[in-house]
Amino acid sequence: MPRTFGQREPTLRASTRRFAVMLASALALAALPAIATADTPPSPGSVVATELLPESQRLPGSAASTKVTYWTADSRDRPRLSSGAVFVPEGSPPPGGWPTISWGHGSNGLGDQCAPTVLGRPAPESAYLAGLLADGFAVVASDYIGLGTEGLPNYLDSGGEANAVIDIVRAARELYPAIGPVWLAQGHSQGAHAALNTAPRAKSYAPELDYRGTVATSAPPQIDAVVGLIGPQMPPIPAPTSLFVMAIAGFRDLRPDLDVDGYLTELGRRTVALAETLCSPELDERTEHLSISELVSQPLGELTAPFQDYLRLPVAGYHGPLFLGHGTHDETLPYPLVFTLLTGLLINGVEVDFHSYDAGHDSIIPIAAPDVRAFLAAAVD
Repeated sequence: MPRTFGQREPTLRASTRRFAVMLASALALAALPAIATADTPPSPGSVVATELLPESQRLPGSAASTKVTYWTADSRDRPRLSSGAVFVPEGSPPPGGWPTISWGHGSNGLGDQCAPTVLGRPAPESAYLAGLLADGFAVVASDYIGLGTEGLPNYLDSGGEANAVIDIVRAARELYPAIGPVWLAQGHSQGAHAALNTAPRAKSYAPELDYRGTVATSAPPQIDAVVGLIGPQMPPIPAPTSLFVMAIAGFRDLRPDLDVDGYLTELGRRTVALAETLCSPELDERTEHLSISELVSQPLGELTAPFQDYLRLPVAGYHGPLFLGHGTHDETLPYPLVFTLLTGLLINGVEVDFHSYDAGHDSIIPIAAPDVRAFLAAAVD
């Protein structure tokens, strides 16, 4: 059973502390730094705005449940805004402050209404995050760049996702001094892609933080490796077409210097435009009977290398321990696909704590929780 950091105080004192933290959150907005101008580029992780999360999104055991908007950067190093949630445990922090889990959520869609801090979280995910609070972790959860903030989300932008996952830790520490420098990245599905991209850059991007490792469940395969196969003759692949549609929409937005539309059919352009406004369930339904080959008019040619870089899933350069879990009944990313990633990691000498579970794509979260929570506790011990 993972150990608990710090001791819980009597109910009256915990309630007093919760009120004080909530009051501090409400007052934080008045002391926020001015939004940077072109002459003063914003500091990654600097806070732009805060507000209390609605009651329905607060987690049991949290002394503070705050929505934060903060500065980060996309993979082209351009300043971008992201929003996200910060949850602080009740009780007294351990020496050095609460350790933190930076959580990456699965695919929600590209419309602003799809952001977790707007839409809310699935009950199993909320229950899992509440368990982390009970174990003595602060929890931060980025919405990702552009999802609920200015601009289009760049879905599967490897660098942008990683930056957002790291910079929300900085933002949380700016808001709550009781949060310490020790942290880990964890993600599920799209969030696994974000967490795995975080692992090689965490120490160099934020050297003031004490990064301890990464957890990834229901991770995508090395999709960057098959970009060269995309074209009108491409055979069907065992993954939803909606994932490609969202990725090409984000790539088109990130790289306006490239003629992405010139590689799409008329149906492809309409579908990509539609994806920019929808949440995942509706987009999945709209694209259920479409194949990637129907959406592209020619092989990607000169788009191949930049699209590969955009989608990159690293298999080398990792720092800290890595936990990788996948369900044998994953209906979205079938189980055999994880072995392309696992093989790449092992060939490059990455030490992986790999677990298979009798689980589906999302049901793996509660099923893997005991192993994951033990891994996290050991990483900060």
